[in-house]
Amino acid sequence: MIRQRLFGSDRVVLAALLLSLAQAGIHATRGGNNSGAGVGAAATIRNALGRDVSPPLTSMAVAQGDKDARGHGAASPSVEQTEQGTRAAAEIVASFDGLGYGFTGPQGTATFRNPSDNSLAVGPDHIVQTVNSKMAVFTKKGARFNTTGSVLYGPVNTGNVFRGFGDFGDLNNGDAVVRYDQLADRWLIVMPIFRRLPFPKNEPPGKSGGPVQISLPGVEGQPGAAKVLHQPSLDEVAAGNRGWRGRQAKEGSYAMCYAVSTSPDPLGTYYRYLFERPLFPDYPRPAIWPDGYYVTTSTSDHLIQKHAYVVEREKMLKGEPATEQGFILDDVNFLVNADLDGKQLPPAGAPNV
Repeated sequence: MIRQRLFGSDRVVLAALLLSLAQAGIHATRGGNNSGAGVGAAATIRNALGRDVSPPLTSMAVAQGDKDARGHGAASPSVEQTEQGTRAAAEIVASFDGLGYGFTGPQGTATFRNPSDNSLAVGPDHIVQTVNSKMAVFTKKGARFNTTGSVLYGPVNTGNVFRGFGDFGDLNNGDAVVRYDQLADRWLIVMPIFRRLPFPKNEPPGKSGGPVQISLPGVEGQPGAAKVLHQPSLDEVAAGNRGWRGRQAKEGSYAMCYAVSTSPDPLGTYYRYLFERPLFPDYPRPAIWPDGYYVTTSTSDHLIQKHAYVVEREKMLKGEPATEQGFILDDVNFLVNADLDGKQLPPAGAPNV
């Protein structure tokens, strides 16, 4: 058998084939369904119902509910950004030295330990920074200040926010994180406690996958009246630099502390909360979401186990009794909740994932 390709002179072969078929009695009827026996069976020709030219394939996004090439459903663009935005990158408008070795402020000169574990949050008129177990507050140019980066407070122990809270001595620790809740114009400071505290009652650790556990409140009647941010003397700062002073329990639980400012002023008063944590609450990563403050933590660097917790944001903003609830996840190497940027809200009821 000789195979012929449809190029060049091969078109003549195709034309001859079509002509012979026509002579054999194959009749084409437009839009009909005529039929016959053998080679006399009629072919059917149907007109296209529509035609156009598509946009470039690269500009055609995956439609809602469709699946992409990997078989994953398309994410809602109002919740997750999956590609580079069209706006220009933010410009650096100010630069200043923050907390670091040799940093000097109203409360003296900073001393530090490694790792730095730093965080920074920016509000309308202030900038708050935490580095390991220290914090400082700076000005931000705007309605209240004419310059950015002037230190107003610090360096002090981050635990000053929780000074006198409970009966545990000085509460101070590294890994503290500060966030600015732009939806409520409030400041959130989250600080873990890495020493066991002598709580009257201690819950056992939960199991991976649930059920959900409600954290025990660490201070009776919390949060109580809002407290003004403590202004330590230089002697207090020097004592704090030599290390924390507090009761170390042989048995007990660790803890997670939350402080929510009562106003946009980070130097004002705070509602304070402390919740027991049966497992070591390392490296907290708080995230702001309309229905709660979400915080993930890790049991240790040597165990692949994470904790996913959330506290009642609306109640904390009002200084009301609030709960913390969460569960344990084994074999999860890294876990961080979505943190809301800007003031555009996600769809009502959208889960934080």
